Amino acid sequence: MVIKNRIMKTNILSLVVIGLMAGTIATACGAAAKRDVKSAEGNIKEANEDLNRARRDSQEELRATAKTDWEEFKDESETAIEERNIQIGELREDISGINEDRQQELTVELDKLERKKNGLKERLVQRNEKFKANLAQFDESVRVVQNEFVKLFVSDMNELIASLKNLFENNIE
Repeated sequence: MVIKNRIMKTNILSLVVIGLMAGTIATACGAAAKRDVKSAEGNIKEANEDLNRARRDSQEELRATAKTDWEEFKDESETAIEERNIQIGELREDISGINEDRQQELTVELDKLERKKNGLKERLVQRNEKFKANLAQFDESVRVVQNEFVKLFVSDMNELIASLKNLFENNIE
């Protein structure tokens, strides 16, 4: 019986010690876990701030690049329009020396091409105003619309140049 009591006391004492150790470990882990959670929250907050800063920097860089690209395109387009204006003036002079029927026919065609040139010039002015207004909230969708305008404008300008060239080559001897 004494042995049974001793074994029983030892078992109870072992259980108490194990319980205290488990409680101490659980408490220590909980405190460490809380420190880790607070540290992780701080890291997440810092990472979000870095991400937002990088996003703003990227937007600013995109905006600056788009503005530079647009200014370059606009300057080139204005130069091309002015060159077409000069070309049309020269063609008017060239057709003044041919027979009257043919001259009238070519003048009508040249007037049509001049209206197209003026339309391109007006579209460029309007798009420039819209671009400047949209620059404040510039994002990828504005960039896509801008690129579509540039493609269409260049296509129309190339068509005008080809038409003027063909008018000159095919009709003026």
